[in-house]
Amino acid sequence: PKARIGSGPAGSSQYLLLCLRFSDFFIDFDCVTFWIYMQKSSGRESSYINKRNIIMTIKIGDLMPEGEFKLMGEGGPEGLTTKDLFSNKRVVLFSVPGAFTPTCSAQHLPGYIETSDALKEKGVDAVVCMAVNDAFVMSAWGQAAGAEGKVLMLADGNAEYARALGLELDASGFGMGTRGQRFSIIVDDGVVVELNIEAPGEFKVSSAEVALEQVAAGK
Repeated sequence: PKARIGSGPAGSSQYLLLCLRFSDFFIDFDCVTFWIYMQKSSGRESSYINKRNIIMTIKIGDLMPEGEFKLMGEGGPEGLTTKDLFSNKRVVLFSVPGAFTPTCSAQHLPGYIETSDALKEKGVDAVVCMAVNDAFVMSAWGQAAGAEGKVLMLADGNAEYARALGLELDASGFGMGTRGQRFSIIVDDGVVVELNIEAPGEFKVSSAEVALEQVAAGK
C-alpha cells in the first residue's frame, strides 16, 4: 500500500545520486525532499542517505517507534509512553508544526475536534494531536480550542518523536527551530495502517475528513 502524499516536484530520482557525488559532507535539502517525494509517489521505501547515517521515514506496515510524550496532568507535566498510547488500540495521530499557528488553529485541530465523536463511533480509541511544543503550551491550546475529552494534546518538546518518525521539519528560517511536519497516521495496535504527509505549505491529505474516510473504509 502507498502512503498518501501531497503534490510535489516531478523528475528523476537520479538527481539525488548527483547530489551525493557533489559533496562528502552534506546533502542539499532540496535533494532530500525530492528523493523522499519520488520514493513515496512510486510506493517504494522512503529514505535519504548521508555518509554517516541512514534515516528512514515511517511507512505503512511499520511499527511505530518507541518514545515518550508529555501531557498535562493534575500536578503538572506527565509522561505517556508509546506503548501505553498505541498498544491494543486504534489511534488517529496528527501532527502540526506548532500550537496556536494559523492553519493549525483555524482548520487542523478544529477539524479533529468536530470529527472526534464520529471517529470513535467507527472504532477509534483515541484522537491525538502532537506538536513540538511543551506540555504547558499544548494544554493551553487544547483548552482554548475546546479539545478536552475530544483530542489528546501531546507534547514532543524536543522533536525526538518527530525525528524517530523521520518527519521532522527545519523551521529555523521562521525562528521556530526543529518542528514536526504536518501529517496524520492511523495506527492499529502499534502498526501504521494509513500515512498522510502534507507537501510543504499545504493542508489537504492530513485533514480529519480524510482520516474519517480512511477509518470508515476499514483501512
